[in-house]
Amino acid sequence: MGNRLYDSNLMSKYSIVSIYSKASRLKLTTKGRHPLQKPGLDKKLKCSEAAYLAGIIDGEGWITIERGLYYMIGVGNTSLELLEWIQNVVGAGTIRKNKIYGNQKQAWTYKLSGALPVHDLLKQIRKYMIIKQEKADNAISFIKKLM
Repeated sequence: MGNRLYDSNLMSKYSIVSIYSKASRLKLTTKGRHPLQKPGLDKKLKCSEAAYLAGIIDGEGWITIERGLYYMIGVGNTSLELLEWIQNVVGAGTIRKNKIYGNQKQAWTYKLSGALPVHDLLKQIRKYMIIKQEKADNAISFIKKLM
């Protein structure tokens, strides 16, 4: 029978949020955070900023939700100036320098993580999205269930 703690049948019965909530009530969590602990965005985007950002994420970016724990919007680009603009407009997120392989051009990655910041940003830009609008809607509704 294997270790019951890692039994996939048992884990599939419970959502990650219910596990976090139970562990928090029992004061068992010392590391890691509940998906909603990161504060939301304070900044309201202008319509032109929201539309431009939506286009960038549609073309160069991604929206990720992994196992109900990791919420992220990311954009990879060779223009550091563009990613700094995104960070400034959003008012949050990090920029990291990517490793160069062979004769590749230097690139950077902007990431915004946390359920509430991702939710707040997607709510502002989703109406301008074309390609990733359905994924944004799914992420918004998934995060809304946590609230």
